[in-house]
Amino acid sequence: MTSYPTLRDVGVLTPDDISNLSRQIHTKYRLTRNEDEVFKHIERIIADLKSGEIPGHPLASVHLMSCLKDMERFEVANEFWKWLIEKGETHCDARVYGVAIENYTYQGVAQEELEKMFMEALERYSETVDPKVARDTGRATRLMLLQGIITARILHGDWRGAYEGFDISVRLYPTLTPARMYELFLYERPVKEAYIVFLMACRAGTPPKPPTLTPLLKEIWAKHRDVKAMIRLVYAFVGAGGKPFPQHLNSLIFAILGSLPSDASKNKGEEFDKMFDATMALIRDLISAFSKLQVYPSEGTFNTIISLGGKLQRLDLVHGGMKELLAAHLTPNMVTYRTIVNAFGEMKDKEQFQASWEDLCAARKELDIPWDIKDFIALIKGGLNLDMPGYVCDEIKAKKQETSYELYRKSLGKMYSLQSRMRNASAAPPSAASSTTEPSFSQPTPQTIATSTTEPPPSQQSLQTTTPKPTLVPSPLFDLTKRLKIRSEVDNLSTIFTSGKIYDFASSPVFTTTTTPTTTPTTTPTTTPTTTPSNNNNNNNNRPREKIVDIDFVTPDITPPSELQSFYAALTNSVSKVSSGEDALTRTATGYTVKELRFENWRSINRLLFEAELFEKEMIEKRIRGMVMRGKQDGVVAVDGGEGGAGDMKKMFEGEERAKKRIEDVRRGIKGVKRAQGGGEVGWRKEELRVRGLLGRDVKIEGIEGLEEV
Repeated sequence: MTSYPTLRDVGVLTPDDISNLSRQIHTKYRLTRNEDEVFKHIERIIADLKSGEIPGHPLASVHLMSCLKDMERFEVANEFWKWLIEKGETHCDARVYGVAIENYTYQGVAQEELEKMFMEALERYSETVDPKVARDTGRATRLMLLQGIITARILHGDWRGAYEGFDISVRLYPTLTPARMYELFLYERPVKEAYIVFLMACRAGTPPKPPTLTPLLKEIWAKHRDVKAMIRLVYAFVGAGGKPFPQHLNSLIFAILGSLPSDASKNKGEEFDKMFDATMALIRDLISAFSKLQVYPSEGTFNTIISLGGKLQRLDLVHGGMKELLAAHLTPNMVTYRTIVNAFGEMKDKEQFQASWEDLCAARKELDIPWDIKDFIALIKGGLNLDMPGYVCDEIKAKKQETSYELYRKSLGKMYSLQSRMRNASAAPPSAASSTTEPSFSQPTPQTIATSTTEPPPSQQSLQTTTPKPTLVPSPLFDLTKRLKIRSEVDNLSTIFTSGKIYDFASSPVFTTTTTPTTTPTTTPTTTPTTTPSNNNNNNNNRPREKIVDIDFVTPDITPPSELQSFYAALTNSVSKVSSGEDALTRTATGYTVKELRFENWRSINRLLFEAELFEKEMIEKRIRGMVMRGKQDGVVAVDGGEGGAGDMKKMFEGEERAKKRIEDVRRGIKGVKRAQGGGEVGWRKEELRVRGLLGRDVKIEGIEGLEEV
């Protein structure tokens, strides 16, 4: 921006210059989050656009408004939009409407208003195409406009409308649909749907950002224990050109080792030793495969191995994890020492437990690191597992002079709290309900691993207590056939890592998602499946027992592919020929023609709709069960809002989380105003003003009859 004033004053800046400058400003904010510095540049450019000192460009408007939305400077964005909407296409087009819809979505504006903006954009910019046809088919519809309305629908909980828009996008622009659009579904929808959407993105050659893969891997393990599905996710991600992170390696190692039985009585004998040796060889090959992409194990990788060694009662795994960490030229960190303390507490080895605590104390002194409450939690949990409360109490008191009084007080309080909880748990009689819902101890869960390690590795941190406990399946590593299949998946992973090429998805049936198990779709032009969960009970009774990998790969279609192709052709031709979007004969980087990819996406959307209907039905049943358990009391039943948005995913989508909260606040506020107005309550106008304040002064509140604009 140093030379900007001079270039502006001499009048040499072109619309493309302003577009590029705005894009660079937006990128700078995304990378640095330096709001104060970037905001003053945005204010200057907006002022110069309004005064006519510089030419406009729709993409400049997109970047400026999007940046203001990211900063949550909504008042400035709203004022800018009011000016833009009166301008011609030198400043505003359908793409700008798309980002404006997102801007108002993040403020909590009602979906009806946003749908009106969407239709207004279609009427204004779809040219010769009827706006309703443009809405239903996507003809003459810009991708950014679709992204805006999809964002609005999905954050308002309208998954059907969101999938309808998503279908239009991946049908017209199968290789141009931005990763951001896929990521919204990864964030908002349950894990099965998120899994399919992730594979669709990879199949199109548009892999999502690496951080979105980490929580998805963990959610699949937490809810389905499907090691093959996890490996194939990484395979597809790398095959589409994605660069894996060490956390992805950690998640796979966690899953493979977590598939070993934790029952100490099963961890003996020649059969187990063979299985254990084969598993460790698998881990080494996995580490070797990742190293081919310059992705090496971190301290967290070996902390995971050590932690699982304690849970599995395998001393060789604990020692082996430490040995491999040192062999990788890594230095144990404090998490490593805490993990070892916990591991020996789990293994009921008093001598090793005390020695590992002394090692932790020595390491902290040598590294000159202040004491952390997590150190004492590791001591407390391990010591109480070994029934050594006296030793734990003595050690906490011995460190009193080295810690703050607050830390000392918290540590003792934590010990007494856990001690009391353990006594109560041992005294409580086992219930029939808990025997069916608690996880089997044949496999360690992410929750129990997180508890045992006190501070889990980065790849496990979001799985503590936030995820419903799954129904576990027998260890796949006990079955030689399943073990060989997992070995084959790891070998495939190594091959794709070595190739350095984009994978030819079209040539492999493995990455072709199945159609909905129905016969003939009859409703929405290119998406809706005929048979919903409610009218296909025989088919659905077994579905919860299916693994993700079984329902999404190489499962034969009930309807023959040739019939599907014919039906799809009739469907698309009967509505309107796809006359916009990408060239149908273009060959994509992943091996499909655009025409073939459109068909595959149609099949996938049908699967997604089927899964979404099933999930909706399960949530309704869950709410009903909750009401019955509460004696049908009035109130909102707490329901898990979806599997794909927990933990780490929420951290990555903090802006979207705040947007959803605003949407809910506005909904409650509008209901309150309508209720107060209808009941003739004094002061309802004050509540109306408060709700308007949530939205900004100039945003209309729909659904409140008889209210004048303020």
